[in-house]
Amino acid sequence: MHCYSRLPTMHVVSLWTIPSSSSSMLKLVSSWRRHLMDGDCLSVFTNGYTNIEQSILRSIIGLQDTGKLIQLAANPLTLRAPVTITRFLYQNHFLTLAVTLNRQHLPAKLKVVSVQVEGKQAVKPLYVCEAACKSKPMELKLNSPVNLPVIATSPVTPLLFISTDQSSLQEMGKQLRIDKSQQHKEDHNDSSSGHLSAKFWVCLGLLVAAFHVFLLRLVYKEYFYGTGEGTKAKMMSKSALP
Repeated sequence: MHCYSRLPTMHVVSLWTIPSSSSSMLKLVSSWRRHLMDGDCLSVFTNGYTNIEQSILRSIIGLQDTGKLIQLAANPLTLRAPVTITRFLYQNHFLTLAVTLNRQHLPAKLKVVSVQVEGKQAVKPLYVCEAACKSKPMELKLNSPVNLPVIATSPVTPLLFISTDQSSLQEMGKQLRIDKSQQHKEDHNDSSSGHLSAKFWVCLGLLVAAFHVFLLRLVYKEYFYGTGEGTKAKMMSKSALP
């Protein structure tokens, strides 16, 4: 699943309005569908609900799957709220990513936790490194948080890279050229909770419910009004009845 390639949807106000009617709900679903499709996520709409859910989850903070790795393509200067994304799927691992702020409301720390998917075994270990990968990539061990600094670079580079290929991360660190970098120090006295607002979760819940309805409508139309082999088989079975 190679998406998402646009700016984090947490900054797109129009995608987080609370619908007040069925028409506004359909409009919101259409906006999300168009936004994800423009972000190279067209294939997820033909691969089931789980992929749609994962695309929405990754898009919130700007996680991009390039096929070889996942990168957090967010500008640290635009991250002005603590965010925690839980259970996004990559290489048979559910991952949790948290961004904490310092007292100046600048992102100070990234925390990544890997939880292996129940009933499945990861073929390869995962490795993670911070912006520009100038430090040695660290292995993501199960249920063992890895803390990374938030480094603002010029030019701007992704804040985080996750991959199964440690050598490719090391090579990328050698190839990336940055003019300067600045680490935002963490303030341990900061009392930020790290939780998103209730409005966010209400809107996300409504959005997930709307996508369920959208998919059920597609299945219903295909079953009762489709013109494929399935419909022909149903007509033949009905005509065979006494």
